[in-house]
Amino acid sequence: MILRKLTSPSNFADIIVIDTGAGLNKLVLEFIIAAQEVLLITTSEPTALADAYEVVKAYDQYGQHKNIRLIVNRIRDLDEWKDTADRLNQTTQKFLNVFVEPLGYIYEDRAVWDAVRRQEPFLTKTPDSPASRCIKELARSLIYGAKMKNVS
Repeated sequence: MILRKLTSPSNFADIIVIDTGAGLNKLVLEFIIAAQEVLLITTSEPTALADAYEVVKAYDQYGQHKNIRLIVNRIRDLDEWKDTADRLNQTTQKFLNVFVEPLGYIYEDRAVWDAVRRQEPFLTKTPDSPASRCIKELARSLIYGAKMKNVS
């Protein structure tokens, strides 16, 4: 039912982003299967990587498309992003023969936590914060099909 209602926005939107939250349930699986592209957002924490692997596995089993890309959230440095992407891909390639293209990252940023507490969007309140710059760069790379430029 929800998926049918989402088909009408395709007349006025090129990209629809749905945050399904952590874990894998029937509704999340339906969104993943219906998506033309999946942006898998995870952190470097082992439980988050296990959840990410389960999403890739479900997408591999049930999805008709193989367009899945990775964003690593709350990184401290670029090494953490690369290490997280490598660890996930070692597992997905070994067991599923699936490569998840690393799209980019979002830095750990106090401005995000402050904005959450104030119930304000951090992107508009702190547009030059590290996380805001990452979000803008990720959006640019998605819209124009370019690689994410280094944000530091």
